[in-house]
Amino acid sequence: DYFTADDFEFSVWYNYAFDDSWMWDSVMDVHHIKIVNDYQVEVYFDDYSMWFLPAGQNIPLLGPKDILADKLCEEASAAFVGSDLVEVSSGYFEHQFTTDNVVQVINATVNGIPITEDLDFYVRAGYDCYCHNIFVNLTSFAPGDNITIWYYRAIPNGAEGFYLGGNLGLDWTDTMYSYGLYYPVSIETTIGGNVQLNRNPHFFLHAPVLGEIDWRWHWEGAIKPRGGNYKLSICDVVMCAIAYGTRGDGEYDSHFLPGADIDANDLCHIGILDLVTITNSYGKTFGKPPD
Repeated sequence: DYFTADDFEFSVWYNYAFDDSWMWDSVMDVHHIKIVNDYQVEVYFDDYSMWFLPAGQNIPLLGPKDILADKLCEEASAAFVGSDLVEVSSGYFEHQFTTDNVVQVINATVNGIPITEDLDFYVRAGYDCYCHNIFVNLTSFAPGDNITIWYYRAIPNGAEGFYLGGNLGLDWTDTMYSYGLYYPVSIETTIGGNVQLNRNPHFFLHAPVLGEIDWRWHWEGAIKPRGGNYKLSICDVVMCAIAYGTRGDGEYDSHFLPGADIDANDLCHIGILDLVTITNSYGKTFGKPPD
């Protein structure tokens, strides 16, 4: 199965719930997330920075959420009334409805009638609280409206230890799901412990074609999940040609391109064999996702 936007959102807010985790600095600036569809999200930050883009993309995806949420989280609920919403700017009302860090909203109602996240409301974090638990209106609520939110919150200490859920009495096979190049086959957690990994023969990003320099993904189609592949294009050839003749083992040369230095017999020099190797692979593709 594909990872979906739900898995991405779960990964962000589960990491966010543990401010001592190694990945927390990659999610600490996220204000809120809007799920557009199963394969598209909009991530809103609390500030402007070029570093936010790679940070949001570099977190390890946890999933499938439908399996992990029941193991690593517990359900909770909170209720409040419309008059609890405080106007912070024109037409913008919010209320911190719980002290928990909300990992994911399960459902919500107003006077017993279901309301929809990202349509009627969203839940935000922010620099003012560093807690993902502030209800923000996207539609009008009357002062007497009874609003109830059911949500997942992370079980304390679930992210600590050698693997997810280890401190909760779970085995690594309960939480270690891999969609990547390798998958674990054993984890030894005693002194001198180790992890044994096997190569995933079905992983679509196999060894790249020698000469891939720009690592630009070429999308195909318009219906998500979209296909595509990596491709040795004219951009790779041009980048190598610009670097032609430069060296990387002497005085700094801004035109030297390590990625184009692929001739093992002439390292630290972009020479004719580098250029020929790349041009001979022109048009080749790799990394096409499975159907």
